[in-house]
Amino acid sequence: MNSTEIRNTAQVDSEQGKSPESKVTVDIERQCAVPLASGAQCPRDLTCTRHGMSAKRAVPGRSAPFDQLLAIYQRDD
Repeated sequence: MNSTEIRNTAQVDSEQGKSPESKVTVDIERQCAVPLASGAQCPRDLTCTRHGMSAKRAVPGRSAPFDQLLAIYQRDD
């Protein structure tokens, strides 16, 4: 198998193996919800370490500022 064939195989595998995250409903009040490359939103909780605070603050549609939601989440948890 040459390098072109290997790349094509990997590309097909990644297209067929769609992430389960793309089918998950995300609660933007309690979850990270930063848009992913797949078009879905990050389903991890508000304390997600994969995304920066500025990205989490920029998520549209939250009922309150991210910092307030985070404080409530940490208090209730």
